[in-house]
Amino acid sequence: MTLFALLIVMALERVTTKSKQFHIASLAESYFSFLQEKNWIKANAGLVSVILVAAVPPFIAWLLVEYLPALIVFFLYLVVLWVCLGCPVTRKTYKRYLEAAHREDFQACQLHSMEFGNEGGELTNVGKQLVLVNYRQYASVILFFIFLGIPGVIFYSLVKEWVFFNKRMANVSAQNAATYDEKVHDETAHDKKVHDEQACAVGESAHSSEFNKPVEEDIDIDRAEVEVVQVNQEHTDAAKLLFVLDWIPVRITAFGFLVVGHFSNALSAWFEIMTDASVSAYDALARVSKAAEDVGDCDAHLNEPLQLVKLVKRNIVFILVALSLLTMVGVVA
Repeated sequence: MTLFALLIVMALERVTTKSKQFHIASLAESYFSFLQEKNWIKANAGLVSVILVAAVPPFIAWLLVEYLPALIVFFLYLVVLWVCLGCPVTRKTYKRYLEAAHREDFQACQLHSMEFGNEGGELTNVGKQLVLVNYRQYASVILFFIFLGIPGVIFYSLVKEWVFFNKRMANVSAQNAATYDEKVHDETAHDKKVHDEQACAVGESAHSSEFNKPVEEDIDIDRAEVEVVQVNQEHTDAAKLLFVLDWIPVRITAFGFLVVGHFSNALSAWFEIMTDASVSAYDALARVSKAAEDVGDCDAHLNEPLQLVKLVKRNIVFILVALSLLTMVGVVA
């Protein structure tokens, strides 16, 4: 049932266009926003709160799997995989990136790459970012489904989306604060100009003292409403939990790069990440994928991303083949 469900969903995901409203990112954002409106969870919540929030939907899914008929359970498998697997928005953005890369519009390349998570827009990091994106949207979901079923997929996806949700909210808050600072600066400059004009009109009269009243008090009070404490999103409890959840799937995915790429070249890189427990998912996948595909002489903005994307696609096929063998010997149902 596991293999059959995966093959159906991946085939549908390739030949149809999925609306972003039916993707886990949109559904999770609605879920998190609802919880925050009810004050049941706050941004950058502690580990226990994150686990509880992420565990409720998987627990409901587990109950459904246990007590519903097999045919309905299979349909539930398809729905959950359809929601959690892949991302239509990233696929469209990647296509726009390739179009810009072919016409060597590097500024557009930077902007499009930032949309799928390439912080700073550095083109030399695009290939590595695409490897991570593929892992997050395909390999990790498939591996959690194989080993933990749909409860595991839902739990992992919610933790992942909670980390991204907090990052988006922090970015929005930072932009609002920057906009507020600019507005306050303009208003202060305008008030100063008005004050100077009025002071010139009335001379050194007693009324001029009223125009000399500082505006900083009101500004400070208003700014308190939009000021946000900047938190390093990479060190929140949710990010640490995601790091733990990723540890084994990342290394399984990286091992697949060895099998479908240059095994001898990437073997040493894979041993390095196996012995380094603190390496992030991004760095681990980047090291092994670049060694497995040998992209040293490729141009960073086009050919390197294309080759690395081909590598991760072959790796997904390898995972499905491995799942087929496990199903044949009875390890996976």
